[in-house]
Amino acid sequence: MNSNEFHFDSQLKQWIEILKKQLQQNQNIFNSLQPNDINNHFNGYWQQHKNYLDILFDFQNQSLDLLYLKINEKIHDGKTFQNFEEIYALWLECCESIYAKILANEQYHDFYANYINALFTYLQQMKNSNLNRVA
Repeated sequence: MNSNEFHFDSQLKQWIEILKKQLQQNQNIFNSLQPNDINNHFNGYWQQHKNYLDILFDFQNQSLDLLYLKINEKIHDGKTFQNFEEIYALWLECCESIYAKILANEQYHDFYANYINALFTYLQQMKNSNLNRVA
């Protein structure tokens, strides 16, 4: 590894760590929020939504880790990026790869079913509540 590659690798690590820290800050802010609604159905949906966002935050971190590995592989193979579009395309490829793994996971299917069920339970409860107000 020559000095330019080392410098780029160092900058890349720093850039990815900055992105990860920002993601963690966003996750911490969201997780600190609490619903003001005493409604149990909303609280159930809220918890499922927080769990869903945790999955998305994890997805973003895994995608960044894979991007870092792919960029380093390319650099160590002596290849270069001709423009930013190539890096962007590689990032999308990493995101699609990680997302496909998440979607293929049976636990994700169970989780997502529970998430949608919690949403519809809450929406139905809200609809019933509004109908009761009108009647």
